[in-house]
Amino acid sequence: MRRFLLILSGLVATTLGLAAPAAALAAPAAALAAPATACVSPAAATYRHSFNGAAGTTTITAIRPLCSGQSQTFTLASYTTGALNSASGQFIYDSAQATITATNRSVTLKVAVPACYTQVEAFFGSTVQTEATSTKSLYGSTKLGASARSTGPLAWYAGGSTTCAARPAVTITNACDGTFTARLSNTGTIPAVFVTDSRRIRLSPGATTTLTTAKGGTLTIRDSSYTTRIATWRAPTTDCATAAPTSSPITAAPLPTQPTTPTATPSATAATSASPSASTSPSPYESPSPAFSTNPAALATADSNISDKGMGTTSIIAIIMGLLMIATGAAAITWLVRLNRQPA
Repeated sequence: MRRFLLILSGLVATTLGLAAPAAALAAPAAALAAPATACVSPAAATYRHSFNGAAGTTTITAIRPLCSGQSQTFTLASYTTGALNSASGQFIYDSAQATITATNRSVTLKVAVPACYTQVEAFFGSTVQTEATSTKSLYGSTKLGASARSTGPLAWYAGGSTTCAARPAVTITNACDGTFTARLSNTGTIPAVFVTDSRRIRLSPGATTTLTTAKGGTLTIRDSSYTTRIATWRAPTTDCATAAPTSSPITAAPLPTQPTTPTATPSATAATSASPSASTSPSPYESPSPAFSTNPAALATADSNISDKGMGTTSIIAIIMGLLMIATGAAAITWLVRLNRQPA
């Protein structure tokens, strides 16, 4: 009988021993299944992240999924700066953003990191600061790792060993139509950054680009040398009227009374018009009539023709006829005198 009881108690113990581990295994499984199905709001969500500031990368993953329609944005930003704890400020170099949603549970961000003194930060939110006057962290408790909201290393990096030698420059060219063009250039050894309105432009060493404004527009440009330029249209130094000439009537000045008899000989006139110092601009006293040419070459040609030809053929014949008539008259007078002479 005693043996039977021992066997029975052993069977009961064995049954209970097998049931306990099964229940113990079922409890963790239920606990693991619960987070996979329950969602959270962004305010209650927690994350885990990795961060490599020197490489400019971070990856963020939500521990529990956000509920449908909810989202959380993260930003990674890099800056040019001075040596740590120096009086130098920070100027934006590059930034990237991504958003975790109910269907997108993990994101990876990457930015360019300057090859000089730099700082890199990853943080909650989407508002990026363009510059700062110190080398301190810009994002405080919103940095990843600065609070219990995200588990991982503090997402703030300061590095580099050389001065950031960017040389940004802006040249403004004004057009006659009321617009102007801004030419951005960089003669430094690292990329230079220009910020205008909501646009950010990073130029490699030796690179250039242009921005054109609308008529009457204003352009404000801030660059990584902490210089601000405000450009508006100004009248070009070149003559816009020359670029687009228009014809206008010219009124001649009153002419002096023309003499009836020329006061200059043809040879004198020719000498004056052929002089190298004679002006090619018309005198205000020159007549606009075609009878008085204002072309010095035409005047020179006409005067030279007169000088070369001398007296005309008609004038020569008239002179010869006059001489013949004089000779005939003299002969007739001589004959009459002899005819009337009385013999001695």
